[in-house]
Amino acid sequence: PRRDLDDEGSPPLPPPPASTATGNKLASRGFLSGSSVAMTQPESELQKRLLDDESPDTVATAQESLSPSPSATAAGAASSPRRVIERTELRRLLQQMQENDARVHACGGNQTHVGQFLYLEGHEYLMYNTYDVHFYASFALIMLWPELELSLQRDIADSVLKEDPTERTMMGEGCTRPRKVKNVVPHDVGSPSETPWVLPNVYNFQDVSNWKDLGTKFVLQVYRDVHYLQERYSKAGASPAVLTEYLRSLYRVLCIVMRHEESFDTNGDGMIDNSGFPDQTYDIWTAKGVHAYCGGLWITACEAMVAIATRLEDTPTALHYRSLADRARTVYIDQLWNPINHYFHYDNSTSAHHDSIMSDMLAGQWYARACGLPNMVSTEKIHHALAVIFRWNVQEFGHGAVSKGHHNSDRGESAWRGAVNGTRPVRDVSSRQIVRMTVDQTCLQSREVWTGTTYALAATMLQEALHSATTDGNGGGDTAASPSSAVGGELRSLGHMAFATSRGIHDGGWQAYGYWFATPEGWEQNGNYRSLGYMRALAIWAMQYAMETAPATHTAATST
Repeated sequence: PRRDLDDEGSPPLPPPPASTATGNKLASRGFLSGSSVAMTQPESELQKRLLDDESPDTVATAQESLSPSPSATAAGAASSPRRVIERTELRRLLQQMQENDARVHACGGNQTHVGQFLYLEGHEYLMYNTYDVHFYASFALIMLWPELELSLQRDIADSVLKEDPTERTMMGEGCTRPRKVKNVVPHDVGSPSETPWVLPNVYNFQDVSNWKDLGTKFVLQVYRDVHYLQERYSKAGASPAVLTEYLRSLYRVLCIVMRHEESFDTNGDGMIDNSGFPDQTYDIWTAKGVHAYCGGLWITACEAMVAIATRLEDTPTALHYRSLADRARTVYIDQLWNPINHYFHYDNSTSAHHDSIMSDMLAGQWYARACGLPNMVSTEKIHHALAVIFRWNVQEFGHGAVSKGHHNSDRGESAWRGAVNGTRPVRDVSSRQIVRMTVDQTCLQSREVWTGTTYALAATMLQEALHSATTDGNGGGDTAASPSSAVGGELRSLGHMAFATSRGIHDGGWQAYGYWFATPEGWEQNGNYRSLGYMRALAIWAMQYAMETAPATHTAATST
């Protein structure tokens, strides 16, 4: 894989002429735009004829030349042993080419798939490009191999428009649902055991056509990619027009996806509502009504649509999503904000876990900063909520691991274990202040530490430390929002919180639990893991993204 810009930041080379059939197909998909592709040259006249002329007559002639008459073979062998060697080599090359064609078609297509990209969710979850998880991992692709990231987004856009009415029983709920509903973002693009790209949604645990986070994640990732590459192109002196055209090519699908998301607003208040089953990436953790995670993503996705529509001069669409973003933000705060304990409740249902503290509650704000969009909610609320998450889901959870004996100071182990997904607040009866926490035991996922979610949380903290105006010099935000009272000691700033939070994944994975080079999706407080080699942990690149895209005025402080 190549990068659009080299290490010195020079602009990409102009595309070479697409003289072959493969080159023409690549160019039609946009893979050669602004890039340099080396086309393999034929090593023999026979190979050249096969590459330049794909007619059956040419192939038949070539095959005949590899199988001459016995008399000619005898005469040729007697006069030139080299010809036998050449023919053997050509026969081998032809066989390799035929095998390669078979492999390409087994992958569900033809040469148009050159330049496309597949990667597995994990060692045990054999699904390609799992999109709700790629939301976290995609920072690695856009920073290291941006053409692969843009290619992957095109594939998702293509898959949105596909339909597969094949009925399947959902293992989680027992209901029967079609495999792929048209105009809905897929969960994945297939598996190694089937035909990737052609047969999406191998996942059949929940009905993903009704998931609330897939559509918003598509919009946010597309806009994040453009936002990030825009600055790189500008610094290199390259024209950003190609990014506008990229947005324009996906715009119809973006609008379709958002209209589908709007259908989840069941009461017309501008905010989408979760349906009372695990209808998002936490696929066994039930949410109902206004949800901190999905609701925040919805607000920021509306802001992204405002920015995209404005760039493409679609004023009516921009005004529509401007109104939705403002209305959804009001509902989100009114329904979820806890003014006493300063965080957003898990959801606004009547469930026993409705007021749990979710580590991923600010995922929408994470992408708002990454995309240069307006804040999901006020800076004050964001910083207070991050302080609450850090105290109970990171700090106290880590100390709990120590108290249960999952810590060995003799080996130099720290108490950090990452951010547990959910905690249950225990409040003082009279003051209603949180005095201690317990791990949320609602389900397996609520009590797990997710490695990728922890990195995303750390990236959110780091972004706030770097982007927010400070008055106390510690990078922790404005005075009213400073989390210093919640944590104390040397962990006063959001920057310190970010690295203490992310340290838990290193200390847990590399020191305490020994998951070397196979970081899992998550672990529990006792170290039990789930799904080794997991995609979501690539979100560590979001921390690097936060530092690379930080305002220049904060760069020196960050280095210090």
